Amino acid sequence: MLALACLLAVTSQAQAPPPDDLLLQARSAFDARAKAGQGKAALDLFARAAQQKSLDYLRKAVQGCPTNALPRLFYAETLKSEGQKDKAREQLRVILTMQPDPRWAAEHPSICADAEKLLKKLGG
Repeated sequence: MLALACLLAVTSQAQAPPPDDLLLQARSAFDARAKAGQGKAALDLFARAAQQKSLDYLRKAVQGCPTNALPRLFYAETLKSEGQKDKAREQLRVILTMQPDPRWAAEHPSICADAEKLLKKLGG
């Protein structure tokens, strides 16, 4: 939840959702994409739309919270699922070399471990 504070940078316009909503929407879109991706062919259209929405929200979350590795990890996972492996690798390398904000330092080692695993799957 601390990541929500830095989303203020991407929600400065009046019609933009508040920071809490942006991260919640990004996570919801990511979860919907994951669930729909496991379904039958009838859900392909929904899965595609959910993936695109997830990419949009996660891109904004990464821009608004550049020192929080968690949205970046979700973004990399979604990029991978979209076949954008080079972009996913780039995000994962940023996670592994970034100096985390002290507010999120406690969760950073486990995120780095997940990033390393995903990077190995992508041929790293």
